[in-house]
Amino acid sequence: MHHRSLALLITVSVALITAGCGKKKEAAKKTDPSAAAAKKGDEKKAPGAKNAADKKTDGAMRVFFIAPKEGAIVQGTPDKDGMIEVAVTMGVQGMAVKPAGQKAENTGHHHIIVDSAGIPKGQPVPKDAQHIHFGKGQTEAKVKLTAGRHKLTMQFADYAHLSYGPQMATTIEITVQINPEVPVAEPPASATEDQVPPVAATPPPSGASAAAEAAAHAAGVKMDEAKTAAEEAKKAAK
Repeated sequence: MHHRSLALLITVSVALITAGCGKKKEAAKKTDPSAAAAKKGDEKKAPGAKNAADKKTDGAMRVFFIAPKEGAIVQGTPDKDGMIEVAVTMGVQGMAVKPAGQKAENTGHHHIIVDSAGIPKGQPVPKDAQHIHFGKGQTEAKVKLTAGRHKLTMQFADYAHLSYGPQMATTIEITVQINPEVPVAEPPASATEDQVPPVAATPPPSGASAAAEAAAHAAGVKMDEAKTAAEEAKKAAK
């Protein structure tokens, strides 16, 4: 009887101790805010990190002017048509430059649009005097502009000249001036009615000509004297 009571007491004690430990663990879980915050942070970490990576990738895709810069003043010598060459250097980030016709993901080529807006995404870039294509994959070029203020828009497009839209476009404003050190050529003078043709100078007489003129003059004087003497003799005879 004594042994049975002792065994029962030990069993009950063990049960009470086990139950107490379980309650302590549950209380610790409920009252530990750091563990809950860590768990919650782990749950949000994966999607949050993905969104941040997406934003970083999106922000890295862009085009930009290496030269000229916004607000630059460019001087040059006009050609016979009055156009001035402006050197342009184009940059791209997040994509690669490839010539037109070579299809590849995240690649394309540059276009410069003069004094006009960019092209909406998916639409082809026109080809005219205002829309200059660099389909060979050029990143440096010379654009001819008139003197004055101009807006230059760089537009990136794919292998088929389809625009990547405003995300891959940028616009700057520059001023083009005629180089003041270059003299302006004056137009050639043309003959007009008011202009008097030059008169050739009369050359002085030679020695023989001068002697002949002097002899003729002397003979004329003598003839005049003889005539006068004859008239005076007639008057005296009367």
